[in-house]
Amino acid sequence: MKKFYQITLVVSLAIGLPTLPNLQLASLAQEAAPTATPSVWKRFTSETGKFSVLMPGEVKEQAERELHLFEVERTQEEVRYSVAYEDFAVAIYQTTAELEDALAGLRRTIAQENGKILAESRMTLKGYPGIEFKLTFPKEGSTGRARVFIAKQRVYTLVVKTNREKNLTRSVDGFFQSFQILD
Repeated sequence: MKKFYQITLVVSLAIGLPTLPNLQLASLAQEAAPTATPSVWKRFTSETGKFSVLMPGEVKEQAERELHLFEVERTQEEVRYSVAYEDFAVAIYQTTAELEDALAGLRRTIAQENGKILAESRMTLKGYPGIEFKLTFPKEGSTGRARVFIAKQRVYTLVVKTNREKNLTRSVDGFFQSFQILD
């Protein structure tokens, strides 16, 4: 039961954290000759977290006890991208029943955050079990997607929360597809 509370805390914090202060982005100088605008998407790698992901701006890191959160908020696009991970003393969810209990706990956590699950699908990444949720938060008028992967004793949670999902489909898909667990 303790495992259930630990993993739901990770998801709850990733979904419900208050927004960070606005990022200050440098404006690009205009030149006489047209040039391609450089992409704001840059690969971010956490050596201690053993993951990498594309993020659209300066990554802000927060760490509380064993939870490590990496986040970019794009206020002009009304979107927040985050990756969180937490380590446990031993490998968790070693049986299918334990994993199913954890997933049921995730569903309850999302409901407690006033979210509704629109869809969910199972997946794996490098052989590690995962799940994706498509979410809506009616009171906030926002939508989101979350992916959770359990890699030995580490739980990774990726969350995108936005008010403008339709305009950001490519960016959101790219964020999730770029995530890699580094061994």
